[in-house]
Amino acid sequence: MMLPATLTSAATAKVSTPDLIAEQLRRAILLGSIAGGVQLKQNEVAARFEVSVAPVREALQRLIADGLAVLHPIVGHRVAGLRTRFSGNRRTPRAA
Repeated sequence: MMLPATLTSAATAKVSTPDLIAEQLRRAILLGSIAGGVQLKQNEVAARFEVSVAPVREALQRLIADGLAVLHPIVGHRVAGLRTRFSGNRRTPRAA
């Protein structure tokens, strides 16, 4: 899974940490850097962004709301597959 190395300090002044994490994960998913079905482990994402797991949990909830991630009871968070991301007759992924 290819994730951005860290959060940029200039951007953190105006946007919340969960928003920044969600946006960077969203971009990676939409660009195909993180493929559908890949597990998003909270501890790994937190370590990659150098944050605690709390903002990662919030960011993952935002991705679920956008249709870009799903939460499985035993497995945890995964990137949504194409069927989940595309809705109805729309031809573009659902994103905020």
